[in-house]
Amino acid sequence: MRYDKCDKYLIEFVLSENIDKHFGSHNLVSHYVILMVMRGTVAVY
Repeated sequence: MRYDKCDKYLIEFVLSENIDKHFGSHNLVSHYVILMVMRGTVAVY
């Protein structure tokens, strides 16, 4: 999983392939997240 963040526009880009990832409970009211699946499947909890 690769993250790139743009502080100017409060956007986070995530490139991912073949993962099963769990994130703790949180909210994203301060920025947008764009996730692109490059190959395979991605499950995010």
